[in-house]
Amino acid sequence: MSVDLAFVIPVYQDQAGAEETLESLRQADWPVSGAVVLVDDGSNPALAIRPTEWAPLRVELVRLSENQGIEGALNAGLARARQLEAKYIARVDAKDTIRGDRLTKQIGIMETRPRVGIVTSDIDFVDGAGRQLFRFVGPRTDREARRRMHINSCLGHTGSMLRAKFLDEVGQYSRDYPAAEDYDLFFRLLAVSEAWC
Repeated sequence: MSVDLAFVIPVYQDQAGAEETLESLRQADWPVSGAVVLVDDGSNPALAIRPTEWAPLRVELVRLSENQGIEGALNAGLARARQLEAKYIARVDAKDTIRGDRLTKQIGIMETRPRVGIVTSDIDFVDGAGRQLFRFVGPRTDREARRRMHINSCLGHTGSMLRAKFLDEVGQYSRDYPAAEDYDLFFRLLAVSEAWC
């Protein structure tokens, strides 16, 4: 069965973080049909996630036999999302939580702006007690994103939603840029689409 939106979450050795993120997604508003693609990147022991326990979320568990690093885990997640024929692919990392209205806002932008290939959001970084340390503020326009991308990666990876048809044009995450796989992918997406926040 196809879905409109797939969330890709790579996880390595973080059972509690995976559960925290899944609970956040379960509490969020889903304006379209969706699935959560949870990629266990060779955790030992394997993550003890039973997809049926996370209803009404549709959890698709992908288990990698050995740790492939974030690029490999993300690409495995993208491959599963494309098997589900997802039009949009959202990102979040284990232990991250999302605002309840994030998906509604991002889907709204995607549905009304067909040239947008990346929608990102501001991201609050908090400590273990939930106190805000700082806020990552994304660019507000495509023009600002293009200007700022030449200075640093100004599009928040874990707050992003990508349009699958543009991903199909530019390909998956590259392994050529360790720890900057998002920066590289966003540059390639900006060559064929627009960014928004």
